[in-house]
Amino acid sequence: MTKEALLALWMGHAPTVRCPYAITGHKPMWETLRIGDMVLFTCPGTTQERPFPLAPYEEVAGLAYQWQRNGMWVGQGRSTTFKGFEANGPKVP
Repeated sequence: MTKEALLALWMGHAPTVRCPYAITGHKPMWETLRIGDMVLFTCPGTTQERPFPLAPYEEVAGLAYQWQRNGMWVGQGRSTTFKGFEANGPKVP
């Protein structure tokens, strides 16, 4: 899914669930993809990226994502850059 498609989803629809980490101030999340009984939820966020090897990390725009199976959160939430998400896709637990 491209950055433009994610931004259109986030700006065109209301979030569908509370983030499992909402108690610490995380944003609500949008249903983004369904594969069988697995549902991917995403939200805008920031992540760390190195512009080149051994350079200091920089905070950049990206997204957070986490999977749900049958209404239960699965595994740990993750964050990535838009470029990384588009190139590698989300890791299915």
